[in-house]
Amino acid sequence: MALDVHLGGEKVASLGRLDGGGTLAYDSDAVERLGEERARLSFSLPPREEPYGPADTRPYLEGLLPRGARRRKFAHELGVDPEDTYGLLAELGRDCAGAVVFLPEGEAPMPRAADELAWLDEEELTEALAAPPERLFEVAEPRRMRFALPGERHKLALVRDERGGAWAWPEPGAPSTHVVIPEAGHPEYALNEAVCLAALQALGLLVAVPQTEIVGGHRCLVAPRFDRWRGEAGVERLHCETFEQAMGIAPEDELSTMTGLIRCRELLHFIDEDEFARSFFAVGFCAWALGDKDQRFGDRISVMYRESGPMPGLFHGIASTEIYEARGEKVTLFELAERCSAIVGTGKMAIGMMLTPKQSIEPAVELLFELERLLGDISRQATEEGWHEPVVDEIHDCVARRLQYLREEARG
Repeated sequence: MALDVHLGGEKVASLGRLDGGGTLAYDSDAVERLGEERARLSFSLPPREEPYGPADTRPYLEGLLPRGARRRKFAHELGVDPEDTYGLLAELGRDCAGAVVFLPEGEAPMPRAADELAWLDEEELTEALAAPPERLFEVAEPRRMRFALPGERHKLALVRDERGGAWAWPEPGAPSTHVVIPEAGHPEYALNEAVCLAALQALGLLVAVPQTEIVGGHRCLVAPRFDRWRGEAGVERLHCETFEQAMGIAPEDELSTMTGLIRCRELLHFIDEDEFARSFFAVGFCAWALGDKDQRFGDRISVMYRESGPMPGLFHGIASTEIYEARGEKVTLFELAERCSAIVGTGKMAIGMMLTPKQSIEPAVELLFELERLLGDISRQATEEGWHEPVVDEIHDCVARRLQYLREEARG
């Protein structure tokens, strides 16, 4: 038994099971008809005659799936081993990041009219967005939760009726249009992430900025999917993958063991390498300044595949987690240089960025000044518009503290 792998509505490959992993065999007729670039699932998996084994496919496939406790909960309810990548995709692969869909052999992603979708009533929406819901899957609702979203946070991929505001479960022939993430774990976390990303967007960086909304009685981050295109014919899936998937880096791999530098440089030959390098550094530095403790960015930036070739996608998922911990971390110019060096080092490993720590300190300080100013503007705007909460000032204070320490050292 195998899964048919569809890309942009076309069957391009078959996914078989081997030791819980996936073996990928491209359909030579599809590759010949569509061309290698349009049939390619991942930059790390170019079309070829020989099938790819589980070790080769793992980075791409695992990059589609949930992790941690969320993955274990999915697996438990579905009766699947949490390590069974193939089994999870067989259950969840009907709506994934990018344009890929995994279906039982012979099944096609048939288009769905609006009245054929599984629309959620308020009670079901409220229950599904509980963090986490008591139960993710229901035997009586076989179309519920049949989507794959990476990461550990509870979130839903849903279809939104923009006119009526209703929500439906996605289908192979009805792509999800939004990702909805209920606030959980920390107070004001949804607003936290929205403010951080709004500040980075104001700096001109490539970030996806979600909105905070009340959905099903829960405050949530609501993000229109940047891997979807809304045209006159309806919603289409746009193919993309994370930078780590493109590099062939599995979620459990350490950044120090990154491989595929030559492949990565080849990939970035087709996109604006200099601009990507600047964005990579700027986002990495600003995330540190904001107090985002997760400094692994390869799974938070996408590579988009268009007919004209690959291009940078958007950074996402940046929030100030430091504000929930001990405050008052002092930063010296030496530590600033170390941080710049770490980001530049990661950049060199990932994209061959030709930037020395000394060259990076001046733009980093300028970014810090501008970021602090913009956060002050956001705080004032929030107060004027009536949506201000303490987290807005705590984020601003986190950046302002770093800036103050640098000023004190410069005076000393």
